[in-house]
Parts: sequence; structure tokens; C-alpha cells
Amino acid sequence: MFREAVFGLILAFLVTCIILQEKRFEELDSAHSHLWNRIEELTQANQNLSNIVHERKFKELESSHTHLLEAVANLTLANTNLSKIVQERKFKELELSHTHLLETVANLTLANTNLSKIVQDSSKKVAFTAGTSGAGNIGTGSIIAFPVVINNEGGGYNPGTGVFTAPTSGQYVFFVSAQGYGSNTLYVSIVHNGGAKVMTMSDGGRGKDFYDSGTNLAALNLQQGDTVWAKCQSGSSYYSEGIPITTFSGFLI
Repeated sequence: MFREAVFGLILAFLVTCIILQEKRFEELDSAHSHLWNRIEELTQANQNLSNIVHERKFKELESSHTHLLEAVANLTLANTNLSKIVQERKFKELELSHTHLLETVANLTLANTNLSKIVQDSSKKVAFTAGTSGAGNIGTGSIIAFPVVINNEGGGYNPGTGVFTAPTSGQYVFFVSAQGYGSNTLYVSIVHNGGAKVMTMSDGGRGKDFYDSGTNLAALNLQQGDTVWAKCQSGSSYYSEGIPITTFSGFLI
């Protein structure tokens, strides 16, 4: 009886221990499951955090990249505008310089034209006046030399020969004034290339020292190289003084 009681107590104790052990095992298993769940939650949370950090960093990088692209675009636009401004300024400067050069060329061309005209006008100026300083004897048909040159613009008159040679073609006017000596009658003609055109007459046929004078002029169309002179058409002497009285003149008009 006693052994059975002890055996029962031991069995009850063992059952109790088994029950307690199973309960402890269930508690440990529950705690273990709870820990695994907690680990999984923490792992998921960590993953979520990592994803958030990654997304945030990506957005920050993307935003920074966008800002950089905008900055590059702004710099490119600014550089383009600056280049355009510089090109426009250089173009305006070149255009202004070109305008000034054109004005300078125009002014120089005008000045050259004016100088050429002056030179041409100067080369076309032809005028002479020559006379005799005293009385002289001449023969009929002779060229009268007028050695006293008062003016010889253009150099057409030769005081040694009394012949005028046209340095340029054009319309000329010639004038001769002949003072007869005493009672001598004197005829003087203006001759163009050997042909008499007009004539003066100093009438000395009144039987005394009358010292008559005769004048005449001729407008002649000359070609370059044509010659004109005063010729004694008839008579033998003329009169003059220190300030010439008998003269021969001509000019281009």
C-alpha cells in the first residue's frame, strides 16, 4: 500500500514536471516565435528605412542633377547671349568702321576729283600779252616779234619768234594793237596757220607825223599745235615806248 502511494506521488510529480516542462516549452516556443516576429518586423523596418534612405538619396541626387542641368542650361544660355552681344557689338563696330572708311574714301575721292579738276583747269589756262619796248622797222610779210613778255600763262607764246603755239585745243581770242611810226601807214594782220584772219590799219597818209594806231581782234577755234602770229601785211615801221604801245595778246576762253 505504501509503495503504491509513493509510486503514485512519484508519478504525479513526474506528470506535474512534464506538464510544467511542456508549459515552459510552450512559453519558450511562444517567446521564440515572438522574437522571430520581432526580428522580421525589425528587418522589414530596416529594409523600409533603407528603401526610404535610398529613395531620399536618389531624389536628392536627382534634384541635384536637375539643378546642375538647369545651371548648365542657364550658363549655356548666358554664354550664348553674351556671345550674341559680343558679336552684335563687333558687327556694329565693324559696320561703323566700314561706314567711316566709306566716308573717308568718298572724301578722298572728292578731294582727288577736285585736285584733278584744279590741275586740269590749271593746265587749260592759257593767256599771254607781249609788246615792244621801242620803235622798230619791219618788212612787208614779216612776223612781228614782241620780245617784252608781260604774261605767258600756259607757255604758248614764244617771244623769240613772236609765234603762239596752242598748248591745248579750244576757242581763243587774239588782239593786236599797232602804233604806226610818224606818217607811215602800217597794216598788221592776225595769222592762223599761215592764213590772215583780220587786219589793223594805222593811217599815216596825211602828210605829217600823225602816229596813227590800229587795233583788231579775232576769235579763233584752234587745235592743239596750231600757230598764230602777227604779221606786217604792209608798211615798214611801228612805234612803241618803255611801256609797250604796240602789243599782241591772246587767251583761251
